[in-house]
Amino acid sequence: MKDKYNNFVISFDDDQEFDNWYENINKSFPDIDKEIFSDICKFILRVDKSIIGRFAGDIRDLIALASSRYVTSKKMINSDVSNLAHVEIGTLFGASAILTDHIIKANSASNKFQNIMIDPLNGYYGNSSDLVTGLEVNAKTLLKNLKLFNVEGYELIQKYSTDKHAIKKIKEFSIASLFIDGDHSFSGLLKDWNNFNKEVMNGGHVIIDNVNDKNWPNINLFIDELKSKIGKQWEIIYEGSVTLVLEKKCDDILLIDTKFDLNTIHNIEKQVDQKFYKLINNEKSRINTRDQDIKKRDGQILSLEKQ
Repeated sequence: MKDKYNNFVISFDDDQEFDNWYENINKSFPDIDKEIFSDICKFILRVDKSIIGRFAGDIRDLIALASSRYVTSKKMINSDVSNLAHVEIGTLFGASAILTDHIIKANSASNKFQNIMIDPLNGYYGNSSDLVTGLEVNAKTLLKNLKLFNVEGYELIQKYSTDKHAIKKIKEFSIASLFIDGDHSFSGLLKDWNNFNKEVMNGGHVIIDNVNDKNWPNINLFIDELKSKIGKQWEIIYEGSVTLVLEKKCDDILLIDTKFDLNTIHNIEKQVDQKFYKLINNEKSRINTRDQDIKKRDGQILSLEKQ
């Protein structure tokens, strides 16, 4: 079944599909038993039904995110380390933060972990509104959703992840899991990795979205570079659908170096993305206008038939 915007698959069609994906998740995250898996699936449906907006991924990737955050929470709940946090770069309407809050509460760890969101919330790739829902992407909508689901212990850093304030603020935390779902550019991913991976705790996770996604080919350029350099410092523990999860194995800092000027690359990538989404938005407007014209015409035909 697809979500309410007919965009992403949001639930499994039958028990066999449910069981197959549970087995897939359980191999990478043994602490996720069938009861926890089922609870995650049900909560995702509940969020999809009530949230203003949408999730930014399908059921398989959302379960992988939730599973990663469940096991890292469980692993670190008795740690003496202060300021533990689950951090996400890119929050859109807050659905993944709401899911994270549910996972923290499932571990009875609300007093142990903070739920940190980094997002400027100034639109969607050059558009003021999300292209799927037509809703504006802003802090007002996000905060309404967090209140709707009684999300606690959160902090919104309303900046780009490359902003000096955001980088400095995240250094105050010991990261249990870092979810990178920002601008999906090679340069943006590389910057996020280099700026934040050193703050991740040993045993903590980095979750990267849209891997092997044909809509975001530049992500795989970064992933190929990362895989060639991770060595024994990080281990890929999960790769499925379009999600990659890495676990930190030691304190060594892994910086991905490049001979290219990242700021130049980033500016080029942003311009390409903005042109692409402007094209999609214009096409969507034309389709909406056409649909309205068809409805008007059908109404006129119906009136003529009644005469």
